[in-house]
Amino acid sequence: MGRGTRVKKTKTINMKNIYHKLFSLLLVFLFLPMIQEHLNVININPLKGVTYKTEKPKFTFDSCYEGKYQAQKDNPLMTFHKHQLLA
Repeated sequence: MGRGTRVKKTKTINMKNIYHKLFSLLLVFLFLPMIQEHLNVININPLKGVTYKTEKPKFTFDSCYEGKYQAQKDNPLMTFHKHQLLA
């Protein structure tokens, strides 16, 4: 009887060890993008594509009150979506 309980204990210890290793591996994979962003371990080339240069709207209380500021902020997003829909 004593040996049977030992085998079960070692199996549960091994399973706990496997769960800890898998959980640690999961955490490493979750934190890899953050580490890459701050340490730049691997050089990643920027994406290439169409870019639109837009001027940032000047914030004033009058333009905010009249709704012009928000319309100017939304405008670049709307042109992007229009180009996406036309393509």
